[in-house]
Formats: sequence, C-alpha cells, structure tokens
Amino acid sequence: MLRGNTRKTKGVTKSFRLDEDIIRKINLQARNNNTSFNAEINSILRKYVDWDMLASKVGMIPIARPILSEIFQNIMTKQQVFDLANNVAKNTIHETVLFMKGNLTLELFLSWLITRMEQCSEVHYSIEPNSVEPRTLSDQLVALSTRLQEIERRQQLLARYSYIQT
Repeated sequence: MLRGNTRKTKGVTKSFRLDEDIIRKINLQARNNNTSFNAEINSILRKYVDWDMLASKVGMIPIARPILSEIFQNIMTKQQVFDLANNVAKNTIHETVLFMKGNLTLELFLSWLITRMEQCSEVHYSIEPNSVEPRTLSDQLVALSTRLQEIERRQQLLARYSYIQT
C-alpha cells in the first residue's frame, strides 16, 4: 500500500564530521519532533534524496503564500487560473514525474504525489490503515482520493483564512 513516511530499509553505519552549530540545531529539532538525532538526520537526508535533489532541476521554486495569493486573487482571472491548472496538469506534471521517477505509471505518479505533499505542503497528511487494508490499487486510489478531498477542503479553509486576514 502506498503510504507516506513508512519506508523501512536496512540501515548502514557511516561517520560524518559536522559543524557544531549544525549538530546543535538538529538536536534541538529532534527534541522538538520527539525523535532521535539519528532519525532526524535520516529524515533530512530522505527529504533531500526524494525531493530537494531533483525539484530544482525540474524548475520548482518555493514561493511565499502572500505572493501566490496576490497572483491568483488579484492578477489572474478565474479562467486564466483554470487554464493554467489544466496546462500544468497535462504537461508539466507529466514531465516532472517522468524526470523524477524515471517512468510514468499510476503507482509512480501516486508515489510522486505523496512525496510532493510531504515535502511541499503545509497540510500534513497520512493515509492511515483501516482495520482492513486495501488490497488492490483501485482500493488504494479510493483511499487516496478520499484523503485528497480532505486536503483540498483544508487548503480551501486555509485560503479563506488568509484572505480574511489580508
């Protein structure tokens, strides 16, 4: 089943020499996240390998929410936003997934989408196992679709909240 943050692989012991301030900051972050230093380092490296290493190569950039909000609310018409979303969905996402995953299958797309949500979204999610695990890809898609609808609802609430604040 496709899930975020449940990857289990065999660990390998390596030694690294790191700057003191880096160690101090990662230790603090590990305590704040209630994890071990090792788990925090692994999480940082996993994010780099799964996302950061390739994201900039496909043209992804971080953008502040107020800037994006201004563009969508005051500069672009609803039709322009719709056309942009269609174009991105048809072309850019296809090319991005192909580059980052090496192939484009439904399972690889979902894997990319989950990684994208984990790395680039303020909306945190998890696909929690039910008492009966979905056995087929179709069942997994239904579970993912339900979760995506919940994420979209939360993002709409966040957008309304940020609109009210401005």
